[in-house]
Amino acid sequence: MPEKKIVNPKIFLFVSGFLVILLIGATGYSTIEKMTLLDSIYMAVITISTVGFKEVHPLSPQGKIFTICYLLFGLTFVSYAIFNVGRLLFENTIDQIFIGRKKKGDKIMEKHFIVCGFGRIGSIVARELHKRKQKFIVIEKDPEKIRILEEKGFPYIEGDATNEEVLHLANIKKAKGIACTLREDADNLYTALTARELNPEILIVSRAENESSVKKLMKAGVTKVITPYEEGAVKIAEFLLNRDTIELVDFIINTEHLSYAIKEVTIPENSSLAWKNLREAGLRKNFGILVIGIKREDGTIFNPSPDEVLKPGDILIIIGEVPNLEKFVLQ
Repeated sequence: MPEKKIVNPKIFLFVSGFLVILLIGATGYSTIEKMTLLDSIYMAVITISTVGFKEVHPLSPQGKIFTICYLLFGLTFVSYAIFNVGRLLFENTIDQIFIGRKKKGDKIMEKHFIVCGFGRIGSIVARELHKRKQKFIVIEKDPEKIRILEEKGFPYIEGDATNEEVLHLANIKKAKGIACTLREDADNLYTALTARELNPEILIVSRAENESSVKKLMKAGVTKVITPYEEGAVKIAEFLLNRDTIELVDFIINTEHLSYAIKEVTIPENSSLAWKNLREAGLRKNFGILVIGIKREDGTIFNPSPDEVLKPGDILIIIGEVPNLEKFVLQ
């Protein structure tokens, strides 16, 4: 069945308000000037619309006072309503234009990731999110890159990620995270500032071409700043020095048929694991999951010992096969 389109409740409210204003005016003229129903409605309409048509008959002093009050009150409301209804209709039209450019069948996302820019870095981020079956949407304005997005079937919005309205269209307030992978550091900075303002809880990861931009991005609320060239160079050095280790880690994380992943899970207050040590918790035995770190307010414990006691609020950094991670439920 086709999805029903529901009228925006704000538009319904403004229309209802207009009818109430009209009823007040008609009632006032009918009571004070003893006009017929049609004449009363006519007077109410020409008053709040300020068209300047001739009155039905000269008004009494009481009628003139009512008209002044009605005009001031009614015109204020009508002007406000017309402005806001127009804005809502415009936003809805723009929303349909841009959201309609996503892959056919996609709905407005929630708990998703936003990728700003589909350049060299952004395209890799989108590819990885797609490979890991994560919900995401790309914001891009380059027609050539949009053509590539369509070929790949990736959902996207055609627009400028530095534009607040475009971020709204990507439903940033309900997004889990945003990747600022635009070419210019200034654009990533502005996008990060806007994203943090619109969604204070969102995870923000940004690229930075220049080392001088890192501190600015962190001050803007970016959770993690990546400098591709520097981190790429570090990985090259690590590979030269620790080839076997790096190959093993890459194999575990990237080999599709093993489907290994690293996740973070928070221990809630009522968890059966709270106040047990890792040996007693039996995560490896029962789920095939390995705890490689525990994040706490006072720091992170890497490679915790079997005697480490788990506490409510601890964030476990765990690694394992994806099916095992999905089965793992803290009780």
